[in-house]
Formats: sequence, structure tokens, C-alpha cells
Amino acid sequence: MIEGVRPAAEMPTVRLHLNEAPWGPPPSAVRRAGAAARRLHLYPIDDTKRATELAADYFGVAPAQVILTTGVDEATDLCLLELGRSMTITPGFNGFKDRAAALGQPIAELPLTAEWGLSDALLSRAGPDQVVMLASPNNPIGQQFSESELLQLLGTGCHLLLDETYADFALYAPGRDWLEEYERLLLFRSFSKSFGLGALRVGCLVGEAGLIARLRMRQPYYPLDRLAAEALIAALEHDPEFPTRLAAQIKPLRRQLIITLRQSRLFDRVFDSFANFVLATCHEKSRAQRVQALLLELAGILVASAAPFGVPAGLRISVGDQMAIQSLTEALRTIEDVLRKE
Repeated sequence: MIEGVRPAAEMPTVRLHLNEAPWGPPPSAVRRAGAAARRLHLYPIDDTKRATELAADYFGVAPAQVILTTGVDEATDLCLLELGRSMTITPGFNGFKDRAAALGQPIAELPLTAEWGLSDALLSRAGPDQVVMLASPNNPIGQQFSESELLQLLGTGCHLLLDETYADFALYAPGRDWLEEYERLLLFRSFSKSFGLGALRVGCLVGEAGLIARLRMRQPYYPLDRLAAEALIAALEHDPEFPTRLAAQIKPLRRQLIITLRQSRLFDRVFDSFANFVLATCHEKSRAQRVQALLLELAGILVASAAPFGVPAGLRISVGDQMAIQSLTEALRTIEDVLRKE
């Protein structure tokens, strides 16, 4: 044991690996979900309908343009099964290729440019017989694709599954503004991050009504359980401004996290971010693995390897609360000392 450092087993775990909200969901969602537990013997038909109507109103579209899904996983599955050949990007969200593998569906991975923009190779291969899947802000990088890049991609005639999970923390989120013009655009929005409802795994696909109807045919009869539907109803009815308030708290903490990571000698580069996480890269993969392991071993801090996302020497670190950032700051100093002595 390193002198002066408590074993991780004696410490509470600091969860900075899954981009979770540092604080709980709207209290109204907690109360309504709790009350709904008394009706677990009833199927959630009316609740799902009401939650869909409220989600449609929240995004400014008709209910026929919305499908509630069990997270981005189900949204991805629906697109993979219905819309033909698929493409995605690397570095980028690994859930798209993981779901393709689970369904036995081929998926092409196209590299980003050196500046992590959309490549000519992707734009030249995209076409009407394909669905392109990408997130903006991009996970794990945290950077946004420009509106001109995304419009160029839509101009190829492809179906585009645009995952705007982190839109509430970003500079812009153009997806909703393009839905009327681009019938092949499918917008995914999550209620896990900015509404703090990660445990319920609820999100939605928004798009042209005919396309949404095709995808809905592939869904289970009850796409959401009662607790998820009831919590979402409460959040959208009583606290639709919750994401705005959460983002206002996250953004200064994100800046503080970036400064903390840039002050550490453990990382070669720390990227600006428009999400609720930050990407930091080391000079080699083994160094990133060692830092990740020591954070857990010495301080009980969980961070995510960015290797599965296409950045082998990277760590993706969620924006936590003030106490979490302070714990991380102290742990990084300790690790610097440990590595210097090795």
C-alpha cells in the first residue's frame, strides 16, 4: 500500500465513467414513479401514449413523429433492421457497431479526418441505400460536427441517424430545425443525461411520420415500462426546464475539469468539450490504462477508456460535482508521484 493513501475498498466510488448526471432527476419524476409502483400489475398503455404526446410537444413535432425507445440501443436496432446498409464513424460512439454485431448486421466504419471532422471517404460512400449513424457532440471526443458537414451528409440522400444525446450541453443542436426539410433524418434525443433519468433508459426517435411508422412496426407492443413512462410524464409536465438548469451547472464544472486535466502532467492533450464529459489522451495506450487503473485503485474513481470508441490512448472523464472534481485533482497529483517513482 502507498503510504498515506487509503485502499479503494475503504472509499466511496466516484462515478466518472458513464456520463451520468451528477445530481438526481426532477423530484416530480421520483414522486410519480414511486406512486406508479402500486400499479405494476397494469400494462402501461395509456402512460406510453401520454408520454409520447408530451415528448412530441417538448420537441415541437406531432405525436406521429415520435417513438419512445429503450435508449439509443433500441433506436439503433430499429434503424439497422429497417433502413438497409449502415455506416458509422471512428472515433465515435461504439454502441452503433456493437448493436450491429449483436444483430448480425454488417456496418462500415469510416475514419474521421485528422481534425476529427467528416471525411471525404464517408461523404462519397453515403447514399440513398444507406443509413449513417453518428453522434454530435461526438462521443468520446466531445466536439460537434459543423452544420455544413451534417447538411452535406444529408445532401447525399442517405438516412441519417443523428444522435443528439448531449445537445443540452452543446453550442447548437440543429436536428429539430431540419426535420421538415429532410425526410430521411432521424433525430435521437435522450432523457438519460440532461433529465437525470439514466436508470430508466428512456429516449426517443423523432422524424417524418411515415418513416417513424415503419420503425414503430418493429417495436415491442409495450416499448416502455410503467415506471419509465410515468417518470417521463412528470418530468415533461412539471419540469421541462430541468435540462437548462442542469446544463447551466455543468458548463462551469466542465471548464474546471478541463483546467484540472490540463494542469496534470499525465496527459498529452485535453480536448475542449461541448458535452458532459472531457477526453484526455496520453502518449500511449499503456499509460492511459495505468492511469485508469490507479484512479480506481488509489482513489475509487471510475473513468472510461476511450479505446472502444477508437481513441486507444484516451480516457473519457465525466463532469462530476465539485467534490468529485476535487477528488480527481488530488488523485492525479498522487498518481504523478507514483509514476515518477516507478
